[in-house]
Amino acid sequence: MNRLAILAPLLALAASRWESDDVEAVEVESSMLLQLNIDRASSEPDQEIDYSFKPPEDCWDTAEPAGQEIFFVHLGKIGGCSMTADLANVVNRSNIFSNQVCLHQTGFEHFPFNVTLTMLRRPLDHVLSMYHQCTQTPNPVLMIRGVGVGEPGYDMPDTFGEWVHAWAEKPREDYEAQLWENMFHCKNPTEMMSHQLLCTSMNQHFATISTTAAISALENISFVGILEAYHESFCLFVAGSRNFLPSHCNCEDEAKWNSFNQTKEEHGHEYTDRIEDYPEEVLKDVEELTKADKMVYEKGMHRFLKDMDQLEKTFGVKVLCPAQRDTLLQKIQ
Repeated sequence: MNRLAILAPLLALAASRWESDDVEAVEVESSMLLQLNIDRASSEPDQEIDYSFKPPEDCWDTAEPAGQEIFFVHLGKIGGCSMTADLANVVNRSNIFSNQVCLHQTGFEHFPFNVTLTMLRRPLDHVLSMYHQCTQTPNPVLMIRGVGVGEPGYDMPDTFGEWVHAWAEKPREDYEAQLWENMFHCKNPTEMMSHQLLCTSMNQHFATISTTAAISALENISFVGILEAYHESFCLFVAGSRNFLPSHCNCEDEAKWNSFNQTKEEHGHEYTDRIEDYPEEVLKDVEELTKADKMVYEKGMHRFLKDMDQLEKTFGVKVLCPAQRDTLLQKIQ
């Protein structure tokens, strides 16, 4: 079934009305919930959501899933920890399984989640962010092996350009490797989003990526958010998993919109350079590493924009304002 055909009746049933001053809960027929593979934790969601509460970092579920309702496929460096924390204020952290695992992780086929969520990011920015994590963040897994930041075995190149060029020049091959076994003892930046959509183990790496297969995998995810539209993505996730729209999702009400206290987890690293600051030869290397991811991001963006249109039509509220829509469209030009 076309996913817009799925989203439309869900939202139409979920939002018979939307009040700008309150977070409204809406009753949904159980038969439709079964049809849409979406359930609710209780008959009525909380009327008031405390966005001021920020739980300690509780980002990754290291054990196997244990009956959680929502599977958040945490694609690295795309706001996964922040989104998990913010969603926890609405759906309860115990209802979310969040980890940097494959969409089709081996063993997970026995755990039927009701809703699957993920976030995408412009690939050029994604690769730059990963470089800074590899060069700034003291990852304990790498530190104990003597290859993390500041350790004797640390061998990350001094510049972003050198790093991406080395990976662009490296022959592609199918291989199995732990994080610390990769070249430079850190993440392989090749097609990072597509990799997680297609792998069955995070140690699995591919010589080639099927763009068609990656896009097909993306279509199997219930709702897809965009990092560059974090606030709007959060609104979509709440509407899609809890069937109501928080009052701060009206982008035309500046006071309400700004009341959303978004989590911003940086994992101890920050940077001021932008991908646009780099010369053309560096950008070409990054583009070589992200050909499939570029297509996945474009398809995900178009899907997100359609979902925004349906969300706004259903609730009668502007969630994605024109200036932000234009900014997003520029990301895929």
